[in-house]
Amino acid sequence: MTDVRQNLIALFDAYTSATGAAQSSVSLYASGSGALLQRLRNGAGITVRRSERIVQWFSNHWPDGHPWPPGIERPAPAPGSPAAAPPVPDADPSAVLAETRERLARLDRLLDDPDTPADDLQAALDGAVRAATALGPDGEVLSPRALCEALKVPRHVYDGVARRQREGRPPPGRGKARAVWACLRNAGDVRFAGRAA
Repeated sequence: MTDVRQNLIALFDAYTSATGAAQSSVSLYASGSGALLQRLRNGAGITVRRSERIVQWFSNHWPDGHPWPPGIERPAPAPGSPAAAPPVPDADPSAVLAETRERLARLDRLLDDPDTPADDLQAALDGAVRAATALGPDGEVLSPRALCEALKVPRHVYDGVARRQREGRPPPGRGKARAVWACLRNAGDVRFAGRAA
C-alpha cells in the first residue's frame, strides 16, 4: 500500500508542477475529493480500484510534453481523452507520415541549436512520436512506417513486435523492440490493450 500511496503522491506532484494547477483542485478532479491528496500525505490508505481510477485519470489528462514519472506504469490514455493520440483526418497513413516527418525535421533544427533547452527537445520528440502513433479507425497504429521513422528503427523490428504480440509472447526485454512495444501500448493500440509495457 505504501508504494501505491507514494506513486499517487508522485503523480499529483508531477502533474501540478507541470500544469500549475492547485493540488486540491487536481485532487478533486482526479479522485472526486479535494482532500484525498492531503489524506494520502498523512498516511491514509486507498483501495486498489480507486487508485487505478486515479492513475487512469492522470494518464488521460497528462500534459503534452511533460514526462510521466519514472517507475510508475502508465496505462494507455482512454480513446477520446485529452492525452489520447489525436484522430487522423480521413484515416490517411500518408498524412501521418508527412506530419511525423515535419515534426522530426523540427526536432533536427532544434538539435542543431546548442542553446535549445532540453525540455523543448523532449517536447519536440514527444510530438513526433505522438504524431507517428496516431490510430486508425480499427484502433491500430495507422502508419507503421511513420512510427519506424520516428523511433529510427527498421520495419522488421516493428513487424517482429507485432508478431510477438499476436503469438501472445511477453514484451521484449530491452532495445529497439522494447521501445516499439511501449509506444504501441502507450498509444492505445487495441492489439496491446492490457499488455505490460
